[in-house]
Amino acid sequence: MAIELNLITPSLWMNQCLSILDERVLGNDMCVMVHVVSEEEMRGLNQRFRGKDRVTDVLSFEADIPSVGGTYYMGDVVLCDEV
Repeated sequence: MAIELNLITPSLWMNQCLSILDERVLGNDMCVMVHVVSEEEMRGLNQRFRGKDRVTDVLSFEADIPSVGGTYYMGDVVLCDEV
């Protein structure tokens, strides 16, 4: 199982949540990308993908690709810990 992080403003609660996700939820053949972004970036993503011109705390994007080398890419989770 792999979790790749793109942390701009990491926080303790987020690291604890990711640790639990890694240990208990995802198997060795699954991968999810977690991005932590600013309010400005989150607002832009929310506008682009949901048509809502406001900041939100979390967005998720399901992957639509086949597994690669036996690893299933589940998608992306975008978090804004400023909200």
